[in-house]
Amino acid sequence: MLRWTDSASKTRHCLYARRYGALSWDTMTLTDKEFKEYIETHLDFLFYVGKRTEILNETIDFKAFKKLGTKTKFDCSEEFLNKPKLLNDYLGLNFERLEIEKLKILEGFKKRISGDFVVLKYLKDYAGFVDLKKSKVYLVKALGDKFERMISATPKIVKATILPFKDKIIYDGFLEPYNIIIGQSIRKDLNGLYKKAKEKKELITEIG
Repeated sequence: MLRWTDSASKTRHCLYARRYGALSWDTMTLTDKEFKEYIETHLDFLFYVGKRTEILNETIDFKAFKKLGTKTKFDCSEEFLNKPKLLNDYLGLNFERLEIEKLKILEGFKKRISGDFVVLKYLKDYAGFVDLKKSKVYLVKALGDKFERMISATPKIVKATILPFKDKIIYDGFLEPYNIIIGQSIRKDLNGLYKKAKEKKELITEIG
């Protein structure tokens, strides 16, 4: 069974560290080109959300926004999830200037899946995310840091948003781990779910 140790406790994490060039490429993560393409697109959109919803004050420009901490960017992301129409507004205003690849990234957010997942295990190229509501297993790429740098022990329950990116699945850049201990019975059930999905070739690597 699941045992809460602190039902209100979550720790916000953001995997933007690789923009500083501190890490080398790993098969679990996006390539440098993919990472930069995603981050530039995502941050530009979050900056727009922050300005539209007045999370950001008028004096902050995009360069200053990029240097802000995780909390402000996370707040902009949450505002978008609560007001998804902001994406269409942004696309309408910026369609002419956005490159095709950036438009595809943003369109991917329309297929996003947000909710509670179990980060079940780490594979060579992915992390296995179990959707607790739908009992589906998604194979998710990390952005710039490997998932182990954020979540050292699995399984771990997190609040997350996953979305399609090119021919793979990524998460949006924010993970909120719950301070929950997963008991042996639930671990067994989760591993059984993963094994069954693998045997039936139902591990999900793309979101259509």
